[in-house]
Amino acid sequence: MKQTIILSLVLFTRLAAQDYFPLEVGNTWTYCLNSDTSDTRTYQVSDSINIGDMKYFLYGMVLPPQYNFIDTIRKDPVGNIWKKVNGIDYLWFDFTKDSGAVYTFPDHDPLYYYNVKIVDINFTLQTCTGNYSQCYKMSFDIPQYLDEEVFYSFAPQIGIIEIWWPEGSHNLLYSASINGSTGVVNERPSPANLFELIQNYPNPFNPITTIKYSVFTSSFVDIKIFDVLGRVIETLVSDEKKPGNYNINFNASKLPSGLYFCRMQAKNFEETKKLLLIK
Repeated sequence: MKQTIILSLVLFTRLAAQDYFPLEVGNTWTYCLNSDTSDTRTYQVSDSINIGDMKYFLYGMVLPPQYNFIDTIRKDPVGNIWKKVNGIDYLWFDFTKDSGAVYTFPDHDPLYYYNVKIVDINFTLQTCTGNYSQCYKMSFDIPQYLDEEVFYSFAPQIGIIEIWWPEGSHNLLYSASINGSTGVVNERPSPANLFELIQNYPNPFNPITTIKYSVFTSSFVDIKIFDVLGRVIETLVSDEKKPGNYNINFNASKLPSGLYFCRMQAKNFEETKKLLLIK
């Protein structure tokens, strides 16, 4: 029992230390759309309010003014973000779950809701703003709509660093002022940072798993499955792709249990994920 308590405290401390959404009045994040630094969106924590014995923050897009919106949000003791929807607090961003976990989040329209899935955790993300470690990625999907999945990537002590939209547009963190520190990025993304291979789900799997990938600029994309000896098992994609989010199923019903590798190549981008087949 004593060991369990100690481990729980260590876990709690680790989670609390990873602040994936810094909330302080004045914190500002500016994103460029599709790497065009002349087309930006600015989000800000504009104020704080007390409701009962809890402190909330007013957060939303402030520029350009035609897209202005404000959400009322709060942070719990482990760093998760809750948002008021129709006057009720709901868990919006959960940073304590493992990769593959799923929970629901309501839409403002009571007829709809989001399935929120933890896509990847504790990974390194390379963007034009730098290399971010211990990142956390989740997706929001309305089941009633097809191809409406939105991906959010977070970095500790910074917040949201990129957003992939269903139609293929891409919001990338361009500048930020967080807890008094300001940073500005003037580069454009390099080709290697304009693609992403997402960990398959489920993993382990039997015998079918889904592999998702993102293309930010039109390019020839090649995705292959390899065995542990480096032999090509199957070519999943070998085609010119337009910007967007894609997914493809890999059926391993004819393969033995074991470790396999999925490799994606596009321009000078290359990434590999491990796939574990258990029958």
